[in-house]
Amino acid sequence: MTPFSNELITKLKESVLTTSGPRPRLLITAVEAQAVRERARTTPEVIDILVKRAQAASVDQSFFGPTSEDLYLFSNFRVVIKALSDAALILEDERFAMRALEAVELYFKLPSSQWPPKDRRAQRCHLVIGYVAADVGLAMDHCAPFWPTDARRAVSQRIIDDLLPRFLETWRKQDEFWAKPSY
Repeated sequence: MTPFSNELITKLKESVLTTSGPRPRLLITAVEAQAVRERARTTPEVIDILVKRAQAASVDQSFFGPTSEDLYLFSNFRVVIKALSDAALILEDERFAMRALEAVELYFKLPSSQWPPKDRRAQRCHLVIGYVAADVGLAMDHCAPFWPTDARRAVSQRIIDDLLPRFLETWRKQDEFWAKPSY
């Protein structure tokens, strides 16, 4: 490994992780989530925009429609999952949260080797892998109060079993452009 990687690993080992409150929240506490909701409610048009985007995402046939292994659905997934999970968090809407879970489950039915653009699928860990893990993590944080425990566990397990090992191996070998210290 390069000096950069060794230094990063040393810093990570020495870091003290603190939690921000009761689980299942990952990034924000329940109090912070409530503050975000209040701010959204008092900002003109925010609620209307969130509802409109989430409703459109719920029926987005470019994502929820028929799929084939040749399709590149990552861009569609990001739009859909963000709109649905943001609306679930801000509006406390179970329907949008459950549709977000359907989106994650649908995307996870695809082999992760299909997630990158077709011409980059031979890579062990294309950038898309990390983005999907982050997007799904945010969706879980936003929708956790509505997702069943077994669904959260299954989604987490897919990230742990499939995505994380490929990411870590690529980081260790630094054989993709994004894993090189010069990037």
